[in-house]
Order: sequence, then structure tokens, then C-alpha cells
Amino acid sequence: MPYSPQQPGMPYPPQQPGMPYSQQQPGMPYSQQPGVQYAPQQPGMQQIVIVQSSPPPTYMVWSILNCLCCCCPLGIAAICYSNKVSEKAANNDQVGALEASQTARKINIAATVIGIIGVIITIVILIIYFVVLGKAVSDILEEENIQFN
Repeated sequence: MPYSPQQPGMPYPPQQPGMPYSQQQPGMPYSQQPGVQYAPQQPGMQQIVIVQSSPPPTYMVWSILNCLCCCCPLGIAAICYSNKVSEKAANNDQVGALEASQTARKINIAATVIGIIGVIITIVILIIYFVVLGKAVSDILEEENIQFN
């Protein structure tokens, strides 16, 4: 049964699983935690807790670098998801922003791995090319009996 402040018999919200329950001593001030603001408590009033969470990372720089250096199609997709993180965070859709951030991260990892594999394959092909080219030039020079001193 979800918590609603209008329901009689449920003066406090249900405890979150995995969160320790601690009672505040009467007259003692609440301890400040980062990202949590406590409204001043007046007699006869309920206390309101406002939780401010930081938006998830956008990975925009990584996405742009992937687009320019590694794998352009995946880089473009990562840029789109990075932009969605900012849009959803601006609309206070924290769950959607977190999902878009995780997707952008996964796409960036894939683009980086593909880019690294592409660079390794290119280096191997160039080494093979120059070894074969050097051997061919050496064979031609031997046939013509040309020697360099």
C-alpha cells in the first residue's frame, strides 16, 4: 500500500529496504547530509524533507571523441543519448536520465573497443604491407643486379 499523507493510521512513510532506521532524540537537531535539505520544524507542523540528487553523467565529451576518432556511427548514437540525459534531467526525470546515461556509457564503451580494434588491425596491415613491399623491392633489385654502396 503506497504511502499517502492523507491516510489515517500512517503518520510516517514506510522504511526503505536496506536503509537503517534511526530515531531522532527529542530536542536534538537533525544531522545534515549532503544533498538533503531539512525544512525548519515548527510546533504542530510536519517536517518536509527535500532530497536533491545530482544528475547522472552525460558522457558528452567521450561521445564526441568517439564520433571523431573511433567509430562515427556509434559516436553519433552516443551523442544522442548523452543529449537525452541532459533533457531528462532538466525535466526532473531522474530514472529516464539514469537509463540514458547508462546507455550512452555502453555505446561509448563499444565505440572505443571497436576503435581500438580498428587501429590495431590498421597497424598490422601496414606492417604486413611494408614488409611485403620491402621484400618485393629487394627481389627486383637482386634481379637487376643493382647494388647500393
